[in-house]
Amino acid sequence: MANNMSGRFDLCALKSVIEKKKNKAGQEVDCIVIPLAANHLELATDSKGKYHVNLDWSAWPRKTPSQFENDKSTHIVNQDPGKEIRDALKSETPARYPATLGNMVAWDQVTGGTPEPESNAAGMIGEGDDIPF
Repeated sequence: MANNMSGRFDLCALKSVIEKKKNKAGQEVDCIVIPLAANHLELATDSKGKYHVNLDWSAWPRKTPSQFENDKSTHIVNQDPGKEIRDALKSETPARYPATLGNMVAWDQVTGGTPEPESNAAGMIGEGDDIPF
């Protein structure tokens, strides 16, 4: 696999809703609300009391080129909730599959461009109707 990769995840591929919430300054901001259990996500707390919600994913090489001219993606990224949940979803009628989250580019497989910088946002949980920022 490539050493340098970049990509994009569509968080709305998960069960979610976009809502307006007020921040501490009283301004309305657009927010995405993602229910944890419905998306096979678990809330965890580390030894310092910081909250974490991890989304497990797998990247698969594209079998066919993208239909979009400027899309250089080499991999498709799917949510990977684990074999047990994945098998249960596939056995439903009609069959369901984990969310396709987006794509990635293996930069050593394409020419041009540079990877986008990674985000290092800290997780936090707010209380009440206001969001914590």
